[in-house]
Amino acid sequence: APWGNPNQARREQQILFATYYADLIARLGRERQLRRSSYTKALESLLAVELRPVLAELRGDVRKDWPWLSADTKAHREELRRILDRAEEK
Repeated sequence: APWGNPNQARREQQILFATYYADLIARLGRERQLRRSSYTKALESLLAVELRPVLAELRGDVRKDWPWLSADTKAHREELRRILDRAEEK
């Protein structure tokens, strides 16, 4: 496949990662409303240290719609943008 057009397995991994991130953000929001537990602190640390740098790179990458990308890849990237944008809103 040309550069920038991930195969189906990689697309699924990217969607899983983005969805997992969005779920963690939502869980943090619920925990903050209830009380600030040690679980919340652990999730915040995980997000800050492990996920946020990877997420920032992914978000930057999916913002670019190169002309050589296939229609499937463009649709996949749009789905990733939707998931990541929704996560940031929470």
